[in-house]
Amino acid sequence: MEKIETKTLREKAYAMISNSIMAGEMLPGQKFSLRSLSARLGVSTMPVREALWQLETEKVIIIESNRQMLINSINRRDLEDLFELRTFLESELAVRACAVRTDETINNLSAIYRNIEASIVDVTKYLHWNKEFHFLLYKTGGVGIYLDTVRSLWLRIAPYFAIQNQSPASHIQLDPHKAMLDSLIASDKARMADAIRWDLESAKLYISNHIE
Repeated sequence: MEKIETKTLREKAYAMISNSIMAGEMLPGQKFSLRSLSARLGVSTMPVREALWQLETEKVIIIESNRQMLINSINRRDLEDLFELRTFLESELAVRACAVRTDETINNLSAIYRNIEASIVDVTKYLHWNKEFHFLLYKTGGVGIYLDTVRSLWLRIAPYFAIQNQSPASHIQLDPHKAMLDSLIASDKARMADAIRWDLESAKLYISNHIE
């Protein structure tokens, strides 16, 4: 039972840290300690250390020592590769969603889109609802390796969206998300693929301006 509980705590720690990274709460290169992160999550160091080991294998963080870690950075070659993979996988999942979407999915995605609209001037909230929008769409299209890989790729990119908190949110575009929603409603696969590419190209362009 203790082993099961330990595993549960590790999974919870991994989920909490991952969600924090995907919400853009950590900057590229930002350092943190195991003890401070454990205190923030309210759990012992062991499950947090195990979660960080997993994130290290995914190249999301770098562990310099048992006491010091930092969020991994990417270079321009990484950026191109990451977005090439994201475009392929996310387009595929979104297109699949067009064929299986339900009225409930459309209603839920519409509600999230309204939250995106309402949070356009609050980057932190925008990043949260943006993530919810995309992953509801992708979960509709399928689960398994595709979705797991997309989540891993998001973790590599997400820290760069934290930079948005340091700058105006004027670059944020609602149009690609509206196009995704309209494409889902109409079950228009070609338009959906175009909307995903539009959104990701905009994101890549923004991030490329913040890579040294």
